[in-house]
Amino acid sequence: VRLRSLLARNEQYQANVASASRWLTYSETALAGAAEGSREAHGLALTAADDSNTLEGIAESLDAIIDDLLSQANAEHGGRYLFGGAHGNSAPFVRTGDLVTYHGDDNELSTAISSGLSLRYNLPGSAVFGEQAASFTSTLDWNRATGWDTSLGELFDGEGLTAGRVRITD
Repeated sequence: VRLRSLLARNEQYQANVASASRWLTYSETALAGAAEGSREAHGLALTAADDSNTLEGIAESLDAIIDDLLSQANAEHGGRYLFGGAHGNSAPFVRTGDLVTYHGDDNELSTAISSGLSLRYNLPGSAVFGEQAASFTSTLDWNRATGWDTSLGELFDGEGLTAGRVRITD
């Protein structure tokens, strides 16, 4: 009876490991998609400096990238949202207009993989994508004319520049 009990427990541990492995695979796929979207957004930001591109077209492309990033951040496996923490039954990230908010929690999920040993198999969306509400609007004047007498402190809505390299193109 004791041997059967040990075998049943070990089978459960193996099932837990397999389930956690599938969860991690789906999470990795979603994160790879989000990383690709971030690279595309970075490329569009670099392209925005080129006068031959319209800002409206770039804005539309960025909007589509944001929607795709939301899709990745709200990825599901087995009917549960991967990045919602313990609140895996509802979408963790919700977009209302230009505002995205996080509705998940900071709980991490774990499963027993051996006697006295558990495996954490998720990260909440707040740790991966950030939990602060993020607005996708800008107060920057893209057509701002600068001259030789423009102070560096006037750039970026008066926030100025941080220490580091500056690249200026026309």
